[in-house]
Formats: sequence, structure tokens, C-alpha cells
Amino acid sequence: MAELGQEAEDGLLILRREVAAEGRNRAWMNGSPTTARIVGELGRTLVDLHGQHEHQTLLRQEAQRSILDAFGDAESDAIQVWESFETLAGLETRLSELEERRRELASRSNFLRFQLSEIEQGGVEVGEDEALEDEMRRLEHSEELVKEASAIHASSMVQTRPSPIVSRNCSAPSPD
Repeated sequence: MAELGQEAEDGLLILRREVAAEGRNRAWMNGSPTTARIVGELGRTLVDLHGQHEHQTLLRQEAQRSILDAFGDAESDAIQVWESFETLAGLETRLSELEERRRELASRSNFLRFQLSEIEQGGVEVGEDEALEDEMRRLEHSEELVKEASAIHASSMVQTRPSPIVSRNCSAPSPD
């Protein structure tokens, strides 16, 4: 209560809230006006509520646990159980992360084994990659080279082919 700026008089706390038909609310704590939020916060900590919905506090599991722990004088045990639970939840999360990491590593390992077997089955030899790169550079422009060579060949064939006129004039004299 001191946190809320109020002190109990003679160990007695009186909370009052009025709800008008128009919807306007007013709240008091020990006769002094206060906000409905503060009354609600304080009211949730009380076990003995007097009002229209006093039974609803007992419907909340957290309130039930707190009441039972207090009644059985087991609050320190409850704290220890909660801390153990938090530790266990953290360990379970970590275990789950490690299992996921193990699955990822196993998958990566299988992929690398597959790649290795493909390389071994391919018969790849040391230095073969350099030879393939050299051949690739040589063949890179092969289509262009073939077209140019064909054009040059065709051009030279046109120049070396005798024309019909030249061949009649250049023919050997007939023996008449």
C-alpha cells in the first residue's frame, strides 16, 4: 500500500467504488479519492473481497496458487520451484537449439559426402581444372573462328576459280 501512496489505518483498508448509470466511475481508498486502476491493483491482492464479483479472484490460477502457498507456509518452496522451472525451461530451449544445430550439421555433412562421391565418380584428376580452363578459353570463340575461316575459304575459292573467259583464252593451242 505504501507503494500506492496510502497507509492502512489500524490495519484496516476500505476500498469503495461507485459506478453511476451514466457510466461514470468514482473510487476511494480509506475515504480519499483515487483512480479505479489503483483500486483494481490493490483489490487483486486481497483474498477477502466484498462486492458483486468477489468470487472471480478465486478463478485466477495465480491467485489460487498464492493463497494455497501462503496457507501451507510454502512461499519459499514455491519460489524455489519457480526458479527450478525457469532453469529447466532454459535448458530445454538450449537442448532444442542444439538438436536443431545437430540436424543442420548432419544435413550439411550428407551434402558434402554426396559432392565428394560425385567428384570421385567423375574421375577428376589433379590439375584437370587448369587444362579445362585452357580448353574453355580456346573454344570460347570457336564459333566465330569457324565462321571467319569459312568466309576466308569461300573468298579464296572465288578468287582462284578461273573465269570461263580466261579459261578459253588460256587453253593450250589445238594441234591443227
